[in-house]
Amino acid sequence: MYKTTEGNSMDNDRNTVSEETADEKINIKPPYSAGRLYGKMTWIFSAVAVMMISASLIAVFLNLAIVYYAPAIAAQKWYTTALSGVSYYVFGAALAGIMLLLSVPDGGIPSAKKISFGKFMKYLCVTMAFVLIGARVGDAVTWYIGKVVGHPIVNPVETALDGASWIASSIVMIIAAPIIEELIFRKLLIDRISPFGEKTAIFASALAFGLVHGNFSQFFYAFAIGLLFGYIYVKTRNILYTIVLHMFVNGFCGVLSGYITSKIDTDAIKSISEALENASEEEAPQLIAELAKYTGPVVAQWILSLATLGLAIAGIVFFIKGVKNVSLEKSRFDISAGNVRVAAYLNVGIIILYAVMTLSFIASLELQPEGVIAGAIIM
Repeated sequence: MYKTTEGNSMDNDRNTVSEETADEKINIKPPYSAGRLYGKMTWIFSAVAVMMISASLIAVFLNLAIVYYAPAIAAQKWYTTALSGVSYYVFGAALAGIMLLLSVPDGGIPSAKKISFGKFMKYLCVTMAFVLIGARVGDAVTWYIGKVVGHPIVNPVETALDGASWIASSIVMIIAAPIIEELIFRKLLIDRISPFGEKTAIFASALAFGLVHGNFSQFFYAFAIGLLFGYIYVKTRNILYTIVLHMFVNGFCGVLSGYITSKIDTDAIKSISEALENASEEEAPQLIAELAKYTGPVVAQWILSLATLGLAIAGIVFFIKGVKNVSLEKSRFDISAGNVRVAAYLNVGIIILYAVMTLSFIASLELQPEGVIAGAIIM
């Protein structure tokens, strides 16, 4: 009996040691070299740079060919929007997508999760808050730079929407842009960066998303919602949520806002109002009738502005309450945080994006519009 008890005791000890050793093996992170990670990040962000540069070059050559061989097409209102959409979201995105797919995510991709409708609406409100605040920061920065250089800085979005076809703008901004950009900047980028830390994946993808817009007018709100959309994606791994949010932002704050603004002629309203002050009894009814034509768009603009502000205020409240509960997974691999940061923010690909952003900004300084156009927020 004694030997049997001792034998059982020894077996139990061996089992305990074996279980502890197994647990230790599970908790040990596999090593990942800094050079290998730097190369991986360079490839990932080079894909984004390729998308930008190739889209620009394709747009130039397509435009030259169409203007030469089919000038009637180039004269259409939808032409510029369609040209940029095809160049960026078809050719450029295809090249970037192929490059990113060639880089296999390390450690696999977590399964998708669902969130409640109420939580989704909270995310929508926070999105509106980030867009509104980011847009105002961008406006302030570009206004200050404009004061320094002596003329207003052009917002390329506003000039692109001015006189454009609203049908073409809707197709590109509400359908193509949200789907393609979310697949590239959230799905493909984050799936490949998050194994080295979800925080790094969110910030790096948001930075790239802001940089590809190529101007300070859009950079800040694009970066802000890039952070939010990145967080939503790492928590759900469901790209449909960020696609729908992106569609709402572009449709509500971009196309709809721009369309309403295009129906309001502020110079005409001012001129009619001044004429009405000195008008005779016979002239007054006609002037009032002309002024009434703008009542609908002005009221719609006020409603849109109030709705945007209301959603943004709610979003700020939700953000303040929820930010303390934010938790993100660290790297699955044995590599220092410093090496991860260097690889993510100083790789060759993202340095090219920094350079392109700088050149784009310098180019915008040379443009001197006759006035600042009241425009929309799109991305």
